Amino acid sequence: MSERPHYELHEHADLRTNPHTDIRHAHPAGSTPHSHPDTGPARYERRKQFRVKPNGPQLAYIPRSPAESTFRVVFVDEYTPGHASAGISRERWEAERAAFLADMGKQTGGTYAIDRLVRMFRLIPIYEIRNPNAEAKEAADDD
Repeated sequence: MSERPHYELHEHADLRTNPHTDIRHAHPAGSTPHSHPDTGPARYERRKQFRVKPNGPQLAYIPRSPAESTFRVVFVDEYTPGHASAGISRERWEAERAAFLADMGKQTGGTYAIDRLVRMFRLIPIYEIRNPNAEAKEAADDD
């Protein structure tokens, strides 16, 4: 009877080297987001790869804290002159706002950057909408 592969292959940036080199290995609990001393967070490939036995350097394991497991995605809910000067029409801004609202609450995002953070680093997005006009009015009301 052959063993089932269950050690997930992943990478870390070695922060002791300049420029950074990658440490590629598999070890117990390697499928759970983590880091090691002097490394960046675990980075996973889109197509999972597993090994039957641990391989590569076996380093001290540092689990990720809840704060290290999330990232914020903030949408400023106001069309501004800055959008117009950047060539973003009100219609495009409204379409992007609708897409952002549709993405809220999902574990994956509609943009390449959000999707990459979710899939590659197994981070969880926290979506937030900020309305500068409402915040300014609230601050004025507090005075």
